[in-house]
Amino acid sequence: MSLFSNYQAKGQLKFFKSNDDDQKLNISIGISSNHEMNSNLYESISNFLETLLIGDYINEDTYSERKEHEKEEEIALKLHEKALKEQAKQQAKYMKEQEKLRKKTAKTTETTRKLLRSLHHFTIHMIQVVTSILYESI
Repeated sequence: MSLFSNYQAKGQLKFFKSNDDDQKLNISIGISSNHEMNSNLYESISNFLETLLIGDYINEDTYSERKEHEKEEEIALKLHEKALKEQAKQQAKYMKEQEKLRKKTAKTTETTRKLLRSLHHFTIHMIQVVTSILYESI
């Protein structure tokens, strides 16, 4: 809900910094209207001031600082997104390598099983041959 049904506003905003680096805001605003107030005065003025502050009604130094800060945030966000993409790429590469290693290990394990089975059968066969030779010699 707005302060007036129809209004005009003129104002100026100035930012001053004190010696201890706290920001102080000095605002001078004039409002004229032909209609009665129809909302909470404090809330309406707060909303109005917030609208002014969101706009570019601030001095050049503050505007430049804000734009520079926004640019730094944008760069930081892009770097973060790039790092996330790189991390995802590295994770995919790692998973692919792990899958290759798992397949290679499975193949080696199967080959080892086959060799052990063959060795087992060969050993049993040799024991049978030696046993039969021993029985024949008795």
